[in-house]
Amino acid sequence: MPFVSQSTLLYLFSVASADADAVVFTAGDKAFPTVGIYRKTALPVIEAQLTKGDFRLMHTLKLLNTQYVPAPHPHEFVNINTPRNYNEALNKGL
Repeated sequence: MPFVSQSTLLYLFSVASADADAVVFTAGDKAFPTVGIYRKTALPVIEAQLTKGDFRLMHTLKLLNTQYVPAPHPHEFVNINTPRNYNEALNKGL
C-alpha cells in the first residue's frame, strides 16, 4: 500500500481504542489488515494461527478484539502486487 499517507497513519493511532488487540482501516465493505496496529496482546493468537498454518489476516482479525476504522482517504488504499499495478495507479494520479 504505497500510497497511504503519514497523516492517515497518524489518524489511525489517534482513534485507536486502548482495549483493542488490533486496529485496522476499512473502506466500504473491505478491511485492510496490512495497514494496522497490532498490540502485544494479539501475539498469542497470531502465533497460534501461524502454527496452524492459517496465514490469512482476516481470519486472525476475527479471533481478536479488532477495532475497524473507516479510512479517512479511501483512495489511498490501492493494493499493489505487480509493477504493472503500480504504474496503473500512478497513471490514475494516486
